[in-house]
Amino acid sequence: GAWLLSVPTLRMTAWAKFYRRDFLLSNRLFFDEALARSEDSEFLLRVLNCCRSLLISDLVVYHYSQKPLSVMRTASPGIAVEYLSAMRRAADAVAESGPAMQAAFHSRRVLLA
Repeated sequence: GAWLLSVPTLRMTAWAKFYRRDFLLSNRLFFDEALARSEDSEFLLRVLNCCRSLLISDLVVYHYSQKPLSVMRTASPGIAVEYLSAMRRAADAVAESGPAMQAAFHSRRVLLA
C-alpha cells in the first residue's frame, strides 16, 4: 500500500477502488464525518491497515467528473486548519501501520495537503 503515497493526490482517494462491504463493516471502517478535507485519504490509510491483500486492475468501470463549484474547488477561511486536522488523523492511522507505509508517508507528508 505504500506505493499509493507516491502520488497521493491521485491515489489516496476513495474513488477508483472497490471495497467489500463485509470487510468494511467487520473492521468498522467508515468515513470520519468530523473531517472536512482529505477524509478519503484518512479512510484509505485505515483501510490499508486492515487489509491483508489488494488487487490492482486497469479495468475502467465508471466515469468520474468534477463540478466547477465543488467543495474541493472553493476557498474557505478555515481550509488550512481543516487540512491540518486531516493530516493529524492520517498520521495517527500511519502510526499503526508498518515501516514501509510510515516511511512513504513521512517522505510525502507535505503532498497529502
